[in-house]
Amino acid sequence: MLFHGGINNCGAPNYQPALPMTAMPSQAQTIVSTLAPIQAAGASPWLPPIEGGLDFATALEVQFPAHEVIVVMPVDSQQSFCIASVSNEIVPEVAGGLTAGVKTYVIGINQAPMGQLDPIATAGGTGAAIDLTGNQLGQLSSNLSAIRDAEIPCTIPMPTPTTGSYAPDDVAFRYGPGGGMAVDVPRVTNSNACIGGAEGWYVDDPNNPTQIGLCPKTCGAIKVDTAPVLEVAFTCLQ
Repeated sequence: MLFHGGINNCGAPNYQPALPMTAMPSQAQTIVSTLAPIQAAGASPWLPPIEGGLDFATALEVQFPAHEVIVVMPVDSQQSFCIASVSNEIVPEVAGGLTAGVKTYVIGINQAPMGQLDPIATAGGTGAAIDLTGNQLGQLSSNLSAIRDAEIPCTIPMPTPTTGSYAPDDVAFRYGPGGGMAVDVPRVTNSNACIGGAEGWYVDDPNNPTQIGLCPKTCGAIKVDTAPVLEVAFTCLQ
């Protein structure tokens, strides 16, 4: 989460992370303790924080290309500081982030102007903005969870063993629910074999696999697991 540095200017560098990137849920209390004394106040700029957020997120995307990196933009009112054109400045900014591989979600709360926020979310690759205006702020946590679940991919890049080579049939995918011991997930031939609610995993190309795909039932269980253990094992190296 980015916070204003206390200086009234409209530059994106004035918005810095309150915390470095940290794991959830193990560091949840650290995040809560850091955010607790911070009080929201003052005018409402849109462009500088979204620029700062996208700068931070695109740098992470470069650093961790195998991960999904997103920006979530909560808005509680009209722009009242650093006023920028939605169509000519903010939309191109989030569209550029999407081109760089970073989606932007927009959440309208309190008295946010939803009609102005929808084009921003569309340009950010996430459809319409999420409407939590009025008395719906209590739904913020569940909507953030839904965003997280939507962005957890159901594909995993095929890792490369540190030594030796392997045959595609000598790969195993294992899952341990809730931090428990990982056990083999059954392998199926392809995504069509997942139809009907089967559990399993498959590779994109049996001859030259680059990705592991998860059946929706298996992926769904992993998405709601707060501490999943995932392993890709090579059962026979040559």
